[in-house]
Amino acid sequence: MDLLAPKPVDISMIKRLDVKLTPIKLDPNDPIFARLLQAKDFIPPKPTPEQIEANKPYAEIIRGGKVVGTVFKGGSCTTSNAIGLRLQSFFAATDDRDARAEAIAKAEGGTIRYVKA
Repeated sequence: MDLLAPKPVDISMIKRLDVKLTPIKLDPNDPIFARLLQAKDFIPPKPTPEQIEANKPYAEIIRGGKVVGTVFKGGSCTTSNAIGLRLQSFFAATDDRDARAEAIAKAEGGTIRYVKA
């Protein structure tokens, strides 16, 4: 007998759920309500060309044929949590993309592959 197999349901077993919803009064002067209205109408601004360029990959750190870290043109980077924690104070001290790529490569035991534009 397969315990996970779907079982037929006898329609006579289904009962109507009687639920009464309580109306909520919303005060337009309530700051939470005002924030909800703002969030509903919020459209994020288009990124600037500088922001788009900063988020493009600059270098990838490769170990064993796999990408284990990426440094972006703006200096931000991604890597494993373990390496990120070990290099946290270093990352806080500099946003130099070459220094970050070298630090990740050294910590991961990998090589740097620069991304062509």
